[in-house]
Amino acid sequence: MTETIRYDAAEGGRIEADLYPGGAHGVLLAHGKVFDKDSWAELATGLQGAGYTVLAPNFRGYGESTGDGAPKTYAADVAGGLAALRARGCGPVSVIGGSMGAVAAAEAAIAGLAGEVALLMLLSPRQMSAPEDLAGGHVAFVVSEDEDCAADVRAMYDACTAEKSLEVYPGAAHAQFLFDSDQAEALNQLIRDRLQAASTAAA
Repeated sequence: MTETIRYDAAEGGRIEADLYPGGAHGVLLAHGKVFDKDSWAELATGLQGAGYTVLAPNFRGYGESTGDGAPKTYAADVAGGLAALRARGCGPVSVIGGSMGAVAAAEAAIAGLAGEVALLMLLSPRQMSAPEDLAGGHVAFVVSEDEDCAADVRAMYDACTAEKSLEVYPGAAHAQFLFDSDQAEALNQLIRDRLQAASTAAA
């Protein structure tokens, strides 16, 4: 079962999102630049079946989401989505972001906008302002070894002072494109394992 919801985000955003109702652990999925909320449908459905409540928003400027679509505002869209999950009784909450969405999730965490996040999983983030200020129960970096941002991701991982992990996959698939690669099964298993660990740690 899926429903479409809308929530307000700071800086004038009115965000459209797909909600996959499930259990108490809420997971927000933040899409990359060439994707939208629908790109998460397979993962979201699988996580819902595993007992998670999943929220997949369109960033402002995508679909029916409105507001200034400048990348600097996307962190507010993530923070607003986490607030919407908490308002529905979810706790803990986690975020999985791909590329642009990973940067938005990271910036929300750095700015303190996201509140307490059990798991922050960043798929191929190209940049962020202050990786040393990342906060979360666990920060998981994911990258392919041959993509052009691999060295930058390793540097951000090294700078991060939170509890953290780094997963490097063979090939050059970037962020959400990993789900279309031969690493898809391994990535899906990693997501399930990290979310389970986050649930256990938050219990």
